[in-house]
Amino acid sequence: MTNVIEGKRADLSSADLRRANLSGADLSSADLSRADLSRANLSDADLSDADLSRANLSDADLRRANLSDAYLRSADLRSADLRDADLRRANLSDADLSRANLSDADLRRANLSGANLSGADLSGARYSLEVLSIIQVGPIGSRNDYTKYDYKKDEVICGCFKGTLDEFAQRVSEKYYDPDNEHGKNYVKAIALFASFKVPAEIAK
Repeated sequence: MTNVIEGKRADLSSADLRRANLSGADLSSADLSRADLSRANLSDADLSDADLSRANLSDADLRRANLSDAYLRSADLRSADLRDADLRRANLSDADLSRANLSDADLRRANLSGANLSGADLSGARYSLEVLSIIQVGPIGSRNDYTKYDYKKDEVICGCFKGTLDEFAQRVSEKYYDPDNEHGKNYVKAIALFASFKVPAEIAK
């Protein structure tokens, strides 16, 4: 599907827009809940205030898209390209952002509680420490479960483990001393992601 659609305030709930060319489209305030936008071209699109809850945006091109104030709860954004996207005040709670490219994205005041950021590229991204609290990645590990990190408390929860990020890193190092162990490598990646959000001690006080 390659046609360009203008859908400001349109009702496109559950629409099949796979591979659609929506580059530069005005979809502000549109209802796109549960819509299939996988592999769609949404670069430079205006999706501000849009309802994208539970939408499938996997592998979508969202470069420079305006997603400010968008509702993306439980949206599938796996491997989506969100470079330079405006996600200010967006609700991304419980969204799957695994392997998404969020480099240079604006995430200030975005709600990322419960979001899966496993393997996501957050280099250069801007976000508000006072808003984000819990990051989770997964499923990973031998239990194939989620690992959570509350960076305000510097607390990792992984199965029966509960402790600081440094303590978790030490536990992983002791349990997965084989550098080729897949579970260990995934935990090391999770630790690196968590560390990028860790609040410096002088700020946490």
